[in-house]
Amino acid sequence: MRIGGSVETETCRIRGQRFRVGIPDAEPVDVLEGTVLEDDDEQLLWVDISGWGPKDEVRLARLDEYLGLGGTLTTALEGSHGGVRFGEDVVQLVVTGLSEAEGEAPADELALTLVAARNLVVSVHAEAMPMLERPIRIVASDPRFGRLDAGTFLGLLLDGMLDGYFREVERIERVIDGVDDRALRSDDAQPLLDELVELRRRIARLRRALAPQREVFAALTRPIDPDARSPIGWPWPGLADRLERALDAIGHARDQLLGSFELVSTRTAERTNDVMRVLTVISGLLLPLSGHRGRHGNELQGAVVRPTVQLPGGAGLHGRPGHRHPGGRAVAPMAVTRLHTASCPV
Repeated sequence: MRIGGSVETETCRIRGQRFRVGIPDAEPVDVLEGTVLEDDDEQLLWVDISGWGPKDEVRLARLDEYLGLGGTLTTALEGSHGGVRFGEDVVQLVVTGLSEAEGEAPADELALTLVAARNLVVSVHAEAMPMLERPIRIVASDPRFGRLDAGTFLGLLLDGMLDGYFREVERIERVIDGVDDRALRSDDAQPLLDELVELRRRIARLRRALAPQREVFAALTRPIDPDARSPIGWPWPGLADRLERALDAIGHARDQLLGSFELVSTRTAERTNDVMRVLTVISGLLLPLSGHRGRHGNELQGAVVRPTVQLPGGAGLHGRPGHRHPGGRAVAPMAVTRLHTASCPV
C-alpha cells in the first residue's frame, strides 16, 4: 500500500523524502518507482525503512539497485554487529539505538543500519524510532536544509539516536524520584529494594549498549584526509562529545540510584530503631512486675507450713519443735503432721 511518498508492506514501511534548497517542506518520493536520484547538490534524499524482515529482502535488493548502492545496503543489513566501513563514495555503519517505550516500561535495544552516499542517506531499523528524526524536524523548515551533505545529515540521525538515550535516562530518573517519595512514606522496604535492583540492571544495559559505540563515533568524526573534501561529507565533529555526555548522564542516573539505596537503608534503620525503642519501654514497664511476682513466689515456696492437729478431748495442737503435750510427753512435729493432715489450713 502506498501513502504519499511511503510504501507499506505486510512487514515494513519504506518512506522517501527529498529536501531541496529554497523549499521549506520535504517532498515525498516513491522510492520503488525506479530512478529517484538526481545529479544535483542542491537536494538530498532520505529513505527510511522501518519494520523490515526477511520477507522484504527482495524489495530491499530492488531498492538498493534503484539507489545505485551496488549491494551496499543488502550487505550492511547482513551484518549483525556494530561498526563502520568506509568506501570510496559510500559509508555504512551499524549502531545500537532504542525503541519507543510506553509508561515506565524499559526501551529495548534496536539495531540501526545507516548507509550514506552522495546526496543520499538510507536508515533501516526493525521497529519505529521516533527520536531518530527529531533533530531533522527541528531544522527541516530551513530553506537551506537541502544544501546539507550526506555526512552532515548522517550526523543528525545519529544525534537523534543519542536523543533516545537521553530520553531513556530521564524516564529512569523519574522512576527513581518516585521510589524516593515512596521510601519516605512506606514502611515496607522490600518492594522498593526489588524496584531499585531492576533499575540498576536497566542502567547497566544502557551503558553496555552505548559505550562500545565510541569507536564508531570517533571514526566518523575523524577525517581520513583532512585536506581532501569527501563526496559524502563528514558528520558534526562534536558528535563524539555528545556521546560522552550521554554516557555521563547514564553515570549520573547510577549515582542517583545509589542515593536511593542509601535512603531506603536509612529509613529501614530508623524504623528498626523505633521498634527497639518501643520494646525497651515495654521491657522497662514489665520487668519490675515480673521481679515482684518472682520475689513473692520465692517467699511462698520458703514458708513453713505449721499444721494444726485436733487432739482427743477437743484441744488443738500446733506442730512446733519441742512442744509438749499437757500430759508431759513431747510431740514430734512430723508425727503430728501425719496425724491429721486433712485438717491443716495452709
